[in-house]
Amino acid sequence: MPAVPGAQLAFLAVNVNSGTDMLVRALRRESRLYLSGADLEHLRLPVPAHGLEYEGERYYCLADIHDLAYHLDPRRQQLQIRVDGAQFPHTRFDLAQEYMQPATDTGWGAFLNYDLFGEHDADVMQTRSGAFLEAGVFNRLGVGLNTLLVQEGDVIRLDTSWTHDWPGARRSLRLGDTLSGGVQWSRRVRLTGVQLATNFALQPGFISHTLPSMYGQTDVPANVDIYVNEALRATREVPAGPFSFNDIPTLNGSGEMSMVVRDMLGRETRVLVPYYTAPELLRPGLADYNLSLGLLRQSYGERSNDFGSVLAAASYRYGINRRTTGETYGEASRRQVAAGFGAAWLLSGAGILEASLAGSRSPQGTGYLGRIGIQHTDPYFSIGAHMQQATPNFTQLGLGTMPAARSSGQFHVGLTGLLPGSLTFSLTHEDRRNDSDVDLVSAAYNLNVHGLGYFAVDALRDLNGDDTVFGIQFTRRLGREHSVNAHTRFGNGHESGRLGVQRNLPRGTGIGYRLSAGTGSQEGIDAEFQQRHRYGSYNARFTRVNGADAYRLGATGGLSWMQGHLFATPRLEESFALVEVPGLPAVTLYHDNQPITQTDGSGLAVIPRLRAYEENRIQIQPTALGLDTRIERYRLKAVPGYRAGVYLRFPVRQVRSALLRVVDEQGRPLPAGARVERVGGVDAGLETFPVAMDGELFISDLDTDNTLRAYWSGGSCEFRVTLPEQDNPLPDLGEFRCVSRH
Repeated sequence: MPAVPGAQLAFLAVNVNSGTDMLVRALRRESRLYLSGADLEHLRLPVPAHGLEYEGERYYCLADIHDLAYHLDPRRQQLQIRVDGAQFPHTRFDLAQEYMQPATDTGWGAFLNYDLFGEHDADVMQTRSGAFLEAGVFNRLGVGLNTLLVQEGDVIRLDTSWTHDWPGARRSLRLGDTLSGGVQWSRRVRLTGVQLATNFALQPGFISHTLPSMYGQTDVPANVDIYVNEALRATREVPAGPFSFNDIPTLNGSGEMSMVVRDMLGRETRVLVPYYTAPELLRPGLADYNLSLGLLRQSYGERSNDFGSVLAAASYRYGINRRTTGETYGEASRRQVAAGFGAAWLLSGAGILEASLAGSRSPQGTGYLGRIGIQHTDPYFSIGAHMQQATPNFTQLGLGTMPAARSSGQFHVGLTGLLPGSLTFSLTHEDRRNDSDVDLVSAAYNLNVHGLGYFAVDALRDLNGDDTVFGIQFTRRLGREHSVNAHTRFGNGHESGRLGVQRNLPRGTGIGYRLSAGTGSQEGIDAEFQQRHRYGSYNARFTRVNGADAYRLGATGGLSWMQGHLFATPRLEESFALVEVPGLPAVTLYHDNQPITQTDGSGLAVIPRLRAYEENRIQIQPTALGLDTRIERYRLKAVPGYRAGVYLRFPVRQVRSALLRVVDEQGRPLPAGARVERVGGVDAGLETFPVAMDGELFISDLDTDNTLRAYWSGGSCEFRVTLPEQDNPLPDLGEFRCVSRH
């Protein structure tokens, strides 16, 4: 490559914005200075569009870089560069902990939950019994569920469905019985058909609403701290240039973020920014939809298969930008149709404004509905109000033959932190057209006194009937499991009170109970006893109210089938795991550090109440294993699907260990620190065992016949060990003579 005419090569120490020096190769030509593209990128400086070629490398003139000034000290061969921080590349930090856990492989299985009860009313000599049953089957395609209510000899089907999830797309498909989706002004109805909907719960770490961001710029490398309401949320080292912290985790409502920038020159800058976040605002570009089509369910809980007309319902919400989310909703059945649209807006930190407008058409005519609401929340104060107005002919699914309320609204305000405890006040109004209006005022004050207990006072007044009721409640914990509770209510000529003590059921096995006595309209006693064990729970209850006695017995539990095994289990209301610790009975299993159950005689156990699509840590304690047992991992991770079971197997194997004493050919103990290893076999030489004082040796993973080699500085020898058949997991085999091999 020919030389560039007039170019002089030089090695310079470069300093950018008084930062750290760096040695570079530079070209000087006609009073202009050039640096290579590689060095400019390393210095994080912009690379101009045009340059010159020198010895196979591209060089660029510093004078062509916008807002850059430099000074060359030829005597010291030092180059000082000053550049505006905006010229550096932008550095981004995303703070939201978003992740999707890969689900644990699911085979197939089934379960049956039962809730049985029987009760007797001694006052009228009436006895009745019933059961709630839920059957489920799952595989890699999803989970099928069927629920039944059995009462007084009648069997009533409640819900039957099959659900398939796409966690990566945050979407679920449900076939069978379900609830329609909706928006603020619509009503959810039960239907039998098909539903396709967004399901953010499939990615528990995903945050669907807009989170705040902070931006800054520094001319030199710096440390940045991000605070939210004076609590440190993140600390990062940032290079020179513009930077941003995106999706900063915050509590819903308003607050204040602060950013503290400390650069390498000791300068500190602090920036304060208010924020407001709300779940009503979707992220820009994010959609939330629900599409339902099927037959309307009627007389739910009374008849199994009472269907009405065909209906369709669809809702769609979309994050237009960081401050606005729009929505639309439509529904249709054989005789009516309704549709509407609305939006939610962020009001510059003041709160959220929501508004909707809908219309309907039916044999009664055309009707309209309007809704508007506003709310504000911060760590100390919350206030909100909404109002809805409908014309006489407006109709929608779920109303039946009832006309829509002429108007309805609610106002609430809450104070927290500005005074001891919390205070809430609400006002509710509903004009029901053909029925009595509802106008209620309520207030509540809660106070937690450290070391004493929890106090609550509330009041409710019906403005139409001039009825006012007051309530006072006190609760105090007694240790970790017990608590006492006292409450009284009075007003409108009625007074009642109750005093009780209770012990909550533990998460694992154990007992719980509740005893209380009342006066006034609640005069009498109430006693309930509960027991939870690995196969379910039982309860017995006795009540005496105003001289009338009643008794109730109940049992809840389940059965599960996985991996060819049938188990009695607690009620499986969530996902679960079948855990195997091969050949080890009575081993305690822990879920997120909480003891849950023990393995049976075959080393198997079922752990209920796992969180779907989240990481659940299942572990055992090393001390639970005997000396003849070796395990590679004490903790396993389970990420089950919705209402599905997963199979986990701890890698456990039995080992044979022994204590012995090793001496040399002269009968002297081998030197302390000598190493002993197995000779022959697939694991020969993979593990060594140290010799202790006086030739004492502990060695594991022994076969019936073993050849062992000992070696130390200046010597080696071999000996044979034969293990006898015995139950002792750690036998003392006595003395062995180690013979030198030359």
